[in-house]
Amino acid sequence: MSDVPATRKTALLVVYFMEDKDIDVLDLHLAAVRRHTADQDYTILAVANRVSPFIRARLAKEPRLELVDIPAVEVTGSEEHSHYLDALSRHAVAQGYSHIVTYDCDAFPVRDGWLAELLDMLDAETPVVAVFRAENGDTWLPHPLMTCFSTAFYRQHAFSFFPDAATQASPEFRGFIQQTRQIVDSGIGLGYYLHRAGIKWRRLLRSNRVNDHYLLAGIYHDLVFHLGSMSRAAKIYRLDRLRDWRIRAVSLFRYYVYDPPKDSWVRRLTDLVEQPALASLARRNARTYAQIRDALTRDAEAYIRRLRGV
Repeated sequence: MSDVPATRKTALLVVYFMEDKDIDVLDLHLAAVRRHTADQDYTILAVANRVSPFIRARLAKEPRLELVDIPAVEVTGSEEHSHYLDALSRHAVAQGYSHIVTYDCDAFPVRDGWLAELLDMLDAETPVVAVFRAENGDTWLPHPLMTCFSTAFYRQHAFSFFPDAATQASPEFRGFIQQTRQIVDSGIGLGYYLHRAGIKWRRLLRSNRVNDHYLLAGIYHDLVFHLGSMSRAAKIYRLDRLRDWRIRAVSLFRYYVYDPPKDSWVRRLTDLVEQPALASLARRNARTYAQIRDALTRDAEAYIRRLRGV
């Protein structure tokens, strides 16, 4: 039996982290949601605490978008992102939405009917549907670039997208990380909750026929496109570090042998090995990202068709 009520009212939760130069990607994101979700009852519930007045004004003009006033937090990165998703989820429940779909600000749907198909995937056995980035080495992470569940499920389970410090220090959480070998990232709190409660979730896998990068420019289940890395300054990823022997050797040395103080000669020596490798990876990925972004913003539909192999 489908976990979809007769009347569906969906909250798309988006945390906007971007600079003014990203306005072209923002316009693509908003236009695609508007175009491919026109037949559904939805509202974008947005947090935009760390954007300029220019970006905020653009968001304020978007129909079916509500800027939600949530106090800023001091944490950054995955923890900050997850904190705002938690607050937006509570807001969606309070406002009477039937379903929640999280979205990244550099992601957007690629075809009509995506939301209805996503909601129809929910059922009693798999009450959560989420993007799963196996290509990133993930093993148990419902990625919030697109995660879907009902507000009834959220009210019943009241999970957090990112665990608090006490939970992270607990033997149960450490055992979960050791067992799954999942890297801590946005959404890990939900992954931990599902694992601990024995709740199944449906994984939406990368469906590209053509890949310009193993992680960037991904299409998932032919529903959503994710540019990736828009807010990341140094574009270095987990598998990059694992695949480069110099970075891997230094990491293993620091983990198993000795983690030297930052001002020691041993640290300076290992930095001489590691830093050129990191810089090379960052330059290579920055070039690839620039090429992908140029193709996307020049003609998004043509670029998406090419990735789909059409």
